[in-house]
Amino acid sequence: MSDRQKGLLKAISEVFSNAFNRYCARHIFANFKSYFPDVKVRNLFWAASRSTNIKDFNVAMEGIKAVDLGAYTWLKDIPVDNWSKHAFGTDVKVDHVTNNLTESFNSQIDSIRNKPILQLVESLRTKVMKKFSKREQKAKDWLTDLPPSVRAKVNKFQREGRHIQVIHVGNSEFEVLHEPVTVLVDFSKAICDCGVWQIYGIPCKHAMACITHLGVSLIPYVASCLSKEAYMLTYAGKIHPIPDESSWPQIKGDKVHPPANKRKPGRSKLARRTESDELASHKRSYVLRCGVCKAIGHNKRTCPNVPSHAKKKKKSDGTARGEGSLINVHEHPTVDAQKKEEELAPGKCTGNFFILTSRLIIPTHCDPSSLVFSAIATAASPQYQVQ
Repeated sequence: MSDRQKGLLKAISEVFSNAFNRYCARHIFANFKSYFPDVKVRNLFWAASRSTNIKDFNVAMEGIKAVDLGAYTWLKDIPVDNWSKHAFGTDVKVDHVTNNLTESFNSQIDSIRNKPILQLVESLRTKVMKKFSKREQKAKDWLTDLPPSVRAKVNKFQREGRHIQVIHVGNSEFEVLHEPVTVLVDFSKAICDCGVWQIYGIPCKHAMACITHLGVSLIPYVASCLSKEAYMLTYAGKIHPIPDESSWPQIKGDKVHPPANKRKPGRSKLARRTESDELASHKRSYVLRCGVCKAIGHNKRTCPNVPSHAKKKKKSDGTARGEGSLINVHEHPTVDAQKKEEELAPGKCTGNFFILTSRLIIPTHCDPSSLVFSAIATAASPQYQVQ
């Protein structure tokens, strides 16, 4: 599966001429929506891409044609067996229409992608070596003959097929009455008109209804490549450890040096290019709830139910710290207004404050000789700034 890059298409056709080739539907969709942004057309595109039979595919394509003839013509120019499920080869039991697997691989190597080539290959070797060993050991603990992912799909199809009516025609043929359509199932060929069994390699809900009707085991009807035994064979190979480089044999010849590293002008770009309508990853990904009114969409700072004067923070006068604070003897709460100037004698402590003059109060933990003051008040209300 590729993203239809011109170089890749030519290389695949030459090097892997017998391989099944698919195009990533997400990359096709990215180009498609830039030309045809209509939401109806975009939804019909995914319906056509995920169709498992020709009938559903034709319905989706006719819908696209009715909405936008240009979009229908644009898709017709792409070979259908490269992007729609119903036209995929049935020898490969994979139903993917996107190359999200490569994104998983990219996330695995994100921390090592900037290393030099030798260190990069060595890091990949150790990662794959650990992955093979881990998955082999995990598979040994499975209690069924099917991997958990396959078992999950089987259980899903079994639930969906419980209430489907089945008519056994004879031999291996069944007629399944699934409102509002009738589907034919042939066990001898492992096929169903819906197309899911052929593509997935797992009996669909119609086939599951037939298996339940017969009362037989479903394991023989699951593709052998999806069994636990096949999974174990996939990871049976071993990547053997490599000794330290210091113990490698010496080879005569010229020493190969890495190419000169030329830094390009400007800041190097590490983040991938995002699409035009793709949401930024740094944006808020949770719901904002107010702590006052419990409504969604704002917090208590911007809550409309809180009066504006209550939102303002009270500024500390700083007298407890004795730094950068404006002090007025006559307005300070520690000074009794009824006590006149004669009670505020220099050198007298009042609570936590020390009276230097009749106009200034500072905390008792400050050294008066180390403070510098600057007058910043009028004669009517003398105040001082502790610097």
